[in-house]
Amino acid sequence: KNGELIEVFSSNIPVYEIKNSKPASYSGLDMLDLSQQSKAKEILEDINKNLIKDYDKWIKNQEIELKILDINSNDRINLLKNLKECLEAKERISEGIQVLMKDSNALKAFMYMNKAVLDQQLRYGKNIRDLDEPLTNIPEINDKDNWGNKGKWRTFQLAFILSSIPDTIKTNSSDKSTDLLWFPTGGGKTEAYLGLTAFTIFYFRLISQNSEGKFETGVLVLMRYTLRLLTLQQFQRASTLICSMERIRFKNKDKLGDKKISIGLWVGNSLTSKNSKDDFKRANDAKHTNINPFIVKYCPYCSTSIDIKNGRWQGLETVKKKGINIKCPDSSCHFNESLPIYFTDESVYKEQPDLVLGTVDKFALLPFYDDARKIFNKNDN
Repeated sequence: KNGELIEVFSSNIPVYEIKNSKPASYSGLDMLDLSQQSKAKEILEDINKNLIKDYDKWIKNQEIELKILDINSNDRINLLKNLKECLEAKERISEGIQVLMKDSNALKAFMYMNKAVLDQQLRYGKNIRDLDEPLTNIPEINDKDNWGNKGKWRTFQLAFILSSIPDTIKTNSSDKSTDLLWFPTGGGKTEAYLGLTAFTIFYFRLISQNSEGKFETGVLVLMRYTLRLLTLQQFQRASTLICSMERIRFKNKDKLGDKKISIGLWVGNSLTSKNSKDDFKRANDAKHTNINPFIVKYCPYCSTSIDIKNGRWQGLETVKKKGINIKCPDSSCHFNESLPIYFTDESVYKEQPDLVLGTVDKFALLPFYDDARKIFNKNDN
């Protein structure tokens, strides 16, 4: 009190309030506009001209400020290193834009990505509804007035995606990673790397058509997490994006192929099964408890509950007494026949989903599972 220490105490659970940081905003990063051929290039040119210019100005201001800072030599060396990396990041963002301007497949993948992420934003996190309840109100993609605060990229998110594009499509670039660690919880990291995930899948779908007209695709993105709970949270969010992407593929089979865009969960067997027979048994046993034992509790696209009523499944069917098929129970949903989600080890190996989420403990067991090589698209010995 009044600059004097008057109390010292200990706490079993120390608490310190960390104020939320707000990323810098930049107008014109509208996902719908960036998904349209007529507007995407114009917006990218504006980013390359004005946003890059503003970033360069900010870097120069930091260089001036550094010269007058009274700090020791080690700190000065570290700050100079950081500023050098800022300059490299600026060049990488600009390079990413140039790739989109010159590569028609990259631009098409970028536009698909924007549409898919926008659709995911509008659908994710809705209240779960029972089948007999009214449909969840989901705004149409073109209905900007009802988007709320959705449908726009934060500046760092789009900068991350643009800076990662050259290495993603393997052009002659630095092959460096782009760091997202420095943004706090709730800052938008997940959306940024899910956006890059969507771009990657769409791009390789677009270029993977062989001479026979078939699309040769397999696992394209691996996400590895340290905690199973975190993995499940990200799996739910990513599943909505994958459903949005699959709808785009369905409408563009000539460009993106006949194989579904799908997601797989590869975690410890306390959460998922090793084989389809185990799932079949769990599904039948659940009819006696009326409790869904699987990780997919609702349709990630329309939020309709997948459960059991009076011993009958809603949103799940057994297949030839050997496995299960998870689907949306709502007949009006696009995914009423099947959801593009695999969470049994056997189905992940067989289907080779475009996106696979796993935990470090599962990855540590790779040498002990012969079939695990299929996650890396190795289908023989």
